[in-house]
Amino acid sequence: MKKSLIYMAALFATAGTFSSCDDDFEVPPMIEPVATMKVNTTIADLKAEYWREGGQDYYTPILLNSEGDSVVIGGRVISSDLQGNLFQQLIVEDETGAIEFSVSVYDLNQKYQYGQEVRINVTGMNIGLYRNLMKIGGVYNNGIGRLDEKLFTPHIQVNGLPRPSAVDTITVTIPEVMEYKSTTAGLQEWESRLVKFEDVSFEGGGSLTYATPGGTSGTTRVLKDASGNTIDMRTNDRSKFADKKLPAGTGNVTAILSYYNSNWQLSLIDTDGCQGFDETPDNPDTPDTPAGDGNGSMEKPYSADQVIAFNPQSTTDVAGDNQKNVWVEGYIVGSYDNFTANFTAENANPANILLALSPDANTKESTICVQLPSGSETRAALNLKDNPTNLGKKCKVYGDILKYNSLPGVKNTSNFEIDGKTGTEKPEPGAVIYSQTFKEAQGDFTIDNISMSDALTYVWMHDSKYGYMKASAYVNNASHASDSWLTSPIIDLTTATSPVLTFDHLINKFPSIDVAKEQVSMAIRIEGGEWQTATVPTWSNNAGWTFVNSGNISLDQYKGKKIQIGFHYTSTDEASGTWEIKNFLVSEAN
Repeated sequence: MKKSLIYMAALFATAGTFSSCDDDFEVPPMIEPVATMKVNTTIADLKAEYWREGGQDYYTPILLNSEGDSVVIGGRVISSDLQGNLFQQLIVEDETGAIEFSVSVYDLNQKYQYGQEVRINVTGMNIGLYRNLMKIGGVYNNGIGRLDEKLFTPHIQVNGLPRPSAVDTITVTIPEVMEYKSTTAGLQEWESRLVKFEDVSFEGGGSLTYATPGGTSGTTRVLKDASGNTIDMRTNDRSKFADKKLPAGTGNVTAILSYYNSNWQLSLIDTDGCQGFDETPDNPDTPDTPAGDGNGSMEKPYSADQVIAFNPQSTTDVAGDNQKNVWVEGYIVGSYDNFTANFTAENANPANILLALSPDANTKESTICVQLPSGSETRAALNLKDNPTNLGKKCKVYGDILKYNSLPGVKNTSNFEIDGKTGTEKPEPGAVIYSQTFKEAQGDFTIDNISMSDALTYVWMHDSKYGYMKASAYVNNASHASDSWLTSPIIDLTTATSPVLTFDHLINKFPSIDVAKEQVSMAIRIEGGEWQTATVPTWSNNAGWTFVNSGNISLDQYKGKKIQIGFHYTSTDEASGTWEIKNFLVSEAN
């Protein structure tokens, strides 16, 4: 991860430079966090205590230790979800080993940075094997799934600033790794470690892509050494580098050593894990951690440098939910016209502005380009042609992070803040805030099985043939008890004016409609809050497979907030049915 370490070093050097400048603008002092929890267990000891032989998925709660104390582990973060390959995975390594936490938390890289020490009270969390990889998380399909954020965040503390150079990357060979899996001790020691393979090559390097863009799971590629020994590398089809070509020739690969069923598989943090190859295709230069700790909210906007680090490659398709409908902050330093940056207000292009982390920025590489839509209040307030005194002022803009005028930027800009003034523009009626048809995949909805009968292997599932999400607990001609949630990602209603929810659904095979409405329901919660059951206006007749529209469900009470929407399915050993959902849409009311 050499390039990433250089990037982080430059970031901290820059922070030091800011603190020594004149009082042009104020930069808060860098505060080093200090953890109060004390580590009392190594990762190796934790794995050994809870490891269960037999090759079956299982989970078990972590109990108090023999002294009656909570079990606390510590180590450094060796993962990053910035590039989307390690989605909702946090991997922590100490001097004895490493372990993966599977958590329903977005933007983990902003909360727990690569190379940062963390301490985690794991008591009460579940630990077990998923396809023979030991994880800590929640419960899913009688095995380890994702742990809810509210159950994870209170139990983790960061200790000190990130130190990427302190991460222990171990050079190994493919034959050595294959030998490690022959014993339980080897699996326990090496699973989830960050390892480096030297003088290796990819089968299909230079022609195949890392993954299959638009796929629904992952793609396996093969890495081999000079003697023909091979190891699989698995890449998420939705990672930001899925469509980039594998490097050709011979080089070094640094990746997480994961495990699936009966063999090892590698997971890259990002493409910087591939170094020194004879031929490296033009892949975006994407460091592990963007500059800044913003999360895209109005209270904590992304910085201009974070947008640069995101390095958007598309002018139309937003890379992820964390880059759509977000707030971005920076100093207005110019405008862009005919591929030239103009760092004055003279002859400014009214269609855009350039934002930067510093008001003294004077290179286009240090700026992002913000679209100012024609006729909008945002253009009227921010453009330098009509407002030359805006030059050097700090402002916030609201929109989507996309490539714009060949630069990282913000498009579809619909709101702003400058000099304490915020825009009053309203979205067009019918404007889509968030949608998921479920036609192709489950998307970024998550499933949380609270409880299931042993006869069930799932409750919610995606039906790829017909394109919907389906919940049922009827198996082998019998009903079974269950309690399961299908939950949306965070939906941003920060600037919504009249948001409504609609979806198509049907109920069938319940003993009656009344029983169906007792066993299935929809609920809404403010981000981090408690679920509140909401009324669904229209239901199907429980007598066939015809979808009906739910009718408009007003979300007015959640305006200005970020929310999640959940579909709750329950059943008993005496009664169950089927609930199918598709065409989920949150939009502005017509």
